[in-house]
Amino acid sequence: MTESGDSTAADDKELKMRQREEEKQQRTAERAQKARERADARDAKASLKREIQARNEELYGKKVIEEVCAGKTVRIYDKGYVQIYMLFGSSAPYEKLLGISASADVAKKTGLGRALAAAATGGANLVYTSNKRGDLYLAITTDQKVHMIHESPPTERSMKAMHKLANAGQAVLDATAALHVTPVSSEQPTERKAERSDEGSIVDQLTKLAQLSDSGVLTEVEFEAAKAKLLH
Repeated sequence: MTESGDSTAADDKELKMRQREEEKQQRTAERAQKARERADARDAKASLKREIQARNEELYGKKVIEEVCAGKTVRIYDKGYVQIYMLFGSSAPYEKLLGISASADVAKKTGLGRALAAAATGGANLVYTSNKRGDLYLAITTDQKVHMIHESPPTERSMKAMHKLANAGQAVLDATAALHVTPVSSEQPTERKAERSDEGSIVDQLTKLAQLSDSGVLTEVEFEAAKAKLLH
């Protein structure tokens, strides 16, 4: 091969190396650009989520409690709103909470009844069914409808969730009712301001009482007495 041919081959080799290096740099730059775009999209999504959460908290209040009861997820907010949706649901409307009540009638099945059922089912009932019978009802009244949450027979988890939701919901109702008491017109502005400040702490205090009741620190009687003292 001539010297001219060797020089051309070397030039071609160098050109190809430069092209590969440029292509590599371009791919690296494209990956970096896509990574920046994904990061920007995540930041924008997180920012939008924070804005929506801030707006919702301003309108409906902060979340006081969230529990799953009988296949329904219930969220209660400190400004007197509630969301109720299926266990695997993605969203639900905010509804104004007007009332909440809970009741349960649970008893163990008799040994004779379970034995007869076992004979009829080949023992399957002993494996697949609960040894309890009865019903759980959690009625949540809102400005849109009455939600009746029912489970039969109720699980221990649903029973605990029902009591927590009922206590927290009633505490929020009592607190929001206290906040809407019309002040006496003869009071001075400074007195009204002090009263609003006191009432503003009622939600927190009642929520704490409900949590103490749920955890067993306070009995139901102690909870009701403490709540009545706060509201009067």
